[in-house]
Amino acid sequence: MGLARCLAAESRPTEAAEELRRALVEDGAVPAEWELLAELAALAAVDGRGLAARLSGLVDAMRHAPVAARDSLARTALAALDEDDASAEAIEGIEDIEDIKDIEDIEDIALDDLVSTSDGSGTDIAHLAARLAVLRGDIDSAQRLLRAVPALRQHPDLRGVAVTVQARDLVESLRPELAREVLDGDVDHAGEPVDTVLRALSLYVETIDHRVVLDYIEGVPPRPELTVISVLALLRSAAAEPPGRGRRALVDRARRELTPVGREDRFRPEALLLRAQVLLEGTIDLEEGRRVLARALRHLGWNPNQLLWWRVQDRLRDDDVFDYFRVELAAANGVVWDAVDAATRTNGASLDQLQRAALYERWGDALESLGETADAARRHGAAIEAFTAAGRPDLALGSAREAARLDPAPAGSLALVELLWAASERSDGAQAASLLREAMEELDRLDPHLIADDAPRACLLRGLVLARRDEELGRCTNWSALPYLLLAVLARPDEPRWAGHLAAALDRSGLHRAASAFGAAGRRDIETDPWMLETGLVTALDWRGSLDDEMHQLLVRLRSAGMFDAPDSRHWPETVVGIASVLSGDHETLARNVHEMVLDTPLARFHRACAILLTQGIGRARPHLEEVRRESRATGAHDLAAASGLVLDPDSVARDLDAGTRSGSVGPAVAAELRALAVLASEGDSHDRAQELCEGVSDRCRPYGLRELRNLHLAGVVAAGLLPPDSPVVLRVREAVDERLTEIGDGDQLPFVAEIRSGEAASCQPGLQHAVFVLLEHAWMRKIDDPSGPPDLRHLACDTWEGPTASVLTRDAAVHRVGA
Repeated sequence: MGLARCLAAESRPTEAAEELRRALVEDGAVPAEWELLAELAALAAVDGRGLAARLSGLVDAMRHAPVAARDSLARTALAALDEDDASAEAIEGIEDIEDIKDIEDIEDIALDDLVSTSDGSGTDIAHLAARLAVLRGDIDSAQRLLRAVPALRQHPDLRGVAVTVQARDLVESLRPELAREVLDGDVDHAGEPVDTVLRALSLYVETIDHRVVLDYIEGVPPRPELTVISVLALLRSAAAEPPGRGRRALVDRARRELTPVGREDRFRPEALLLRAQVLLEGTIDLEEGRRVLARALRHLGWNPNQLLWWRVQDRLRDDDVFDYFRVELAAANGVVWDAVDAATRTNGASLDQLQRAALYERWGDALESLGETADAARRHGAAIEAFTAAGRPDLALGSAREAARLDPAPAGSLALVELLWAASERSDGAQAASLLREAMEELDRLDPHLIADDAPRACLLRGLVLARRDEELGRCTNWSALPYLLLAVLARPDEPRWAGHLAAALDRSGLHRAASAFGAAGRRDIETDPWMLETGLVTALDWRGSLDDEMHQLLVRLRSAGMFDAPDSRHWPETVVGIASVLSGDHETLARNVHEMVLDTPLARFHRACAILLTQGIGRARPHLEEVRRESRATGAHDLAAASGLVLDPDSVARDLDAGTRSGSVGPAVAAELRALAVLASEGDSHDRAQELCEGVSDRCRPYGLRELRNLHLAGVVAAGLLPPDSPVVLRVREAVDERLTEIGDGDQLPFVAEIRSGEAASCQPGLQHAVFVLLEHAWMRKIDDPSGPPDLRHLACDTWEGPTASVLTRDAAVHRVGA
């Protein structure tokens, strides 16, 4: 230490400080640690580190010094503060110093000394602590110290505290004009930090116009406390705006204002609380807002009322948005009654959908804690609807789980299943499998308790879950889902979206006649529901193999309306029109539009490859067809693999068809047709194969399949040079197809089971196929209003097909609802 003093005397403070730090880590009781720390603090006066570093060092020395030495250190610090311009420097330094906690700890040191001694020790430390509190604008701390040591009120540098406390109390009691009058009378402290903070806070209380508050704050020296008040003013103005662009603009500005405050260590708890308020009142990020709120409360000892700005805000604001934040605060604090009280008080009219949903969710949690499970389930049910409306189905799923757990009635359980299915649509792999498994378990649990009114929806959901599971398992058909979807639509024919789901599953299972009929059922909502548009058009094209004038006009109108502006649907209309051109043999239109057929789906890529083959030749088409075949084999789309192989390697077609027949993705009629074409492509003209193809054509009922045979498969073999275009076989097959198309027209007069009868569609499970056949016949007879009436479904027992079943199918209530 002696060497350090010599070095300091020679104006070598850096070396002196280094010697003192070496002394701190050496063994020995003399000099004491606090003396070394005091020497280090004294060096701050000459080494350029500033007053804040000197004060921090002195407080650190006080922490280690005996009680008798602390007052001396405090007097040294007070003398430093009395130097010229010291207060301004202290304010700047206190805001910038890294270990500011040292200075804040002085209040605890002072109060401990006052309690532990009775000889007046600690008075100078209390004076220093109060002085620093005033410089920081911490009126609460200054007032506590003045109450502990009344004699401090006589110090000239602390006389303004009483005035400040009076003004603070007036602001807190929402009397801003009187508060400013008191501050105006204290000219000695005008412009000091605490004066500007209280004036800004009084303006916040006085007006909801954030511009008034921000104009004042911009005219005074910046301080973190003033930034806090700016954010409060912006949030209050934002809450007065209806949900929408205006509110969001104010919230975004509040978020930008808040960013610098979080960098101040001593404002960290306050910044966290305010950040949570911005995130939740602005519905910027619900989950993050809740996490930040919990952290803020932990830092604040679960008591935000220690903050002046919070107490003022809590008294002042009575709007819905702040009531919602009160609910979040009470929930995070675990104060159940406060959460219920705030939720009950909230009108909700000014909340956006996400806030309303979060409010119901917290309300439900609080009611459950109070044992009111029925009301809690209802609140979670309301949260489901609001989360869904807010576009947050992931959060709706959490509320649905809670509602079903609290009240296992069918309605809540079915809502949960629907959300689980929807979540699986947005997932894949193990996550999707887990969601679907949970949905099936919930349906199985619910099954024995279903009533007639819930049975159709339960059938629909089981069908949707099974169809989604088929996709996840890589199956190309949805036969297992069809009985349930059919029963649901038969029971509720007035649900167009249900019909759309059924149409999609029928189409994927090769039952295109019925798919086109049920897809058309939803087209009355076509202009407001893009999914129904796609389903209606695709199922119609998959049955007929052509687009009529109405569909073309609809595509043009919907493109003009911007329905296809999204990146994943931008080329959908051109691809659909291109597929129709392939099937109609319109090569002139196809040549112009083939470059626009870029929709990224397996079927679209296959037809684009075929379009290139028909218009540009096998050389250009080969790499596209090979890619389609590789992908189709990998995904189990054996029909596309076989169709691609016709012109690539006819001898490989049989292998793909065998795999498709085993999996049920290729019907027997289509398999026979492709086998015959493969032999023709491999061996050339063959009367027997031509006869076989023509006999197959006479049994075909799907116009799409006939056009596909004539204008795609056969035309592709010709375009690849495997058969001459004027071959007798080619001409004979074309003539047979044309005759059959003339005979059946658009095919809409054929019954729903036509493709099962013709062998164009089949399931590898005979019992399942029989059940679907019976239900489709039932639907067809109802459609044509057959005077003999639809068949009785009561013989359709659960064991007529393999796989998961629902007892709902044989319950009297459900059977009568559907069959009678």
